[in-house]
Amino acid sequence: MQTVLIVGGTGTFGFKIVRAMTYRPEAKIRVLVQPDSIAESDRANLRWLASRGVEIFEGDLKDPCSLNTAVKGAHAVISAVKGGPQVMLDGQKNLLDVSVAHHVSRFIPSDYTLDYSRLDPADHGELALKARFASILKSESIEHTFLFNGIFMEDLFSASMGIFDFRSRAVRYWGDGETRMDVTRSDDAAEYVAEAVFDPHAANMRLNLVGDTVTLNEIIARFDEATEYRFERHCRGTIDALKAALADRRRQSQLDPEYIALQCQWVLFSGTAKLGDLDNQRYKNVYPTILLDYISIEL
Repeated sequence: MQTVLIVGGTGTFGFKIVRAMTYRPEAKIRVLVQPDSIAESDRANLRWLASRGVEIFEGDLKDPCSLNTAVKGAHAVISAVKGGPQVMLDGQKNLLDVSVAHHVSRFIPSDYTLDYSRLDPADHGELALKARFASILKSESIEHTFLFNGIFMEDLFSASMGIFDFRSRAVRYWGDGETRMDVTRSDDAAEYVAEAVFDPHAANMRLNLVGDTVTLNEIIARFDEATEYRFERHCRGTIDALKAALADRRRQSQLDPEYIALQCQWVLFSGTAKLGDLDNQRYKNVYPTILLDYISIEL
């Protein structure tokens, strides 16, 4: 039996990783929580985890000493944290340092996204932080695995993404809708994490594990096939026009929610951060959801 520590295990995606891990008999699971950041909804998750024999540790990524008890004796550390530089860089670096000090065999950083290695730092602020931490991690002696799954299906259809408006039944996009996008249901991405952490041949590798690869036009067609939604299309301009709009927004405020959404849209519709060859066949026990099924069942 191998001990695995999941940091951020009460968050939306982190909890799914922990849940996937509970079905693996070879795993002894630990979860690190930050006491002053536990929401009421997280407490329900913690009670469920405790009922499944998951060990709960308290610690703060800003305080390396508080991480020792949770990390000591762990075979692997999985990060599923989200946030700004204090979390994604400073916090994960503290977690990494403690992991190295306690001779942890494997560290999986909080990636689960598109190929940030193909982007310039100014293209997407959040992905730039992931890229910077990846460079830090690769310089250490600890084994690592980078997991890329494109965009979560849930995020693609969220209001904050600004593409699909279910209330007005409108879809707003840039370009011609023919760029292929890598999309994965978050539950399936969590299953892949649970597979990869126990895969000895995944050490010091990057894995592309994706549920489906589709164009926006195909997505709209699938809505026509499987649901009552008939989206009205609104093309906002070319990809070059989107790039220009981003440059204007950058001069105004990089914290503007619409600016952040436009960054995500540019990454998707330009295809700049699309993943390369997929590694799905590596884990044949995972049967990822294709987008047609997701639309039919979830939306």
